[in-house]
Amino acid sequence: MFSRKKKIYFDQIDAGGIIYFAELFKLFHQVYEEFLNSLNTKENYFKSRDFILPIIHSEADYIKPVKLHDDLEISVSVTQLRESSFELSYFGKCSGNLMAKGKTVHVLVNRNNFEKVKLHKDLINGLKKYMAD
Repeated sequence: MFSRKKKIYFDQIDAGGIIYFAELFKLFHQVYEEFLNSLNTKENYFKSRDFILPIIHSEADYIKPVKLHDDLEISVSVTQLRESSFELSYFGKCSGNLMAKGKTVHVLVNRNNFEKVKLHKDLINGLKKYMAD
C-alpha cells in the first residue's frame, strides 16, 4: 500500500469541529497525485498534452470524526484494473483507527476528444504493484 500522513488544519474543519466532507476528497486526491507520480510512468498524466485520467466515480464513508490537528494517515491501493480504467481504495487512519475510507475510479482518455483509450503498459505495471490482496 502507498501511504502518506496529512495533518488536519483549522481551514479544513466545519463548525462542528470535524473535517468538512469535501476536504477528505481533497486529501484523497493529494495522495492520489503523489501515488501516481511515484509510479514513474513515461507519461506525466497531470501535464500531458495527449492523455488525461479523469475521475468518473467517487465515494467516501466517514466512520469516526476526524478532528483539528489529527494526523490522518491515508493509504491507497488498487482494487480494480480494467482495460481503460482503474479503481483506487483509500483508508484514512488516526493512531491505527479507521476514520474514513473512499474510492475513486479513473479512466484514461484522449485529451482532445475524451475517447477512452487502453491503459499504457507502464501504467498497468505500476498499478499492479499496489493491487489489493
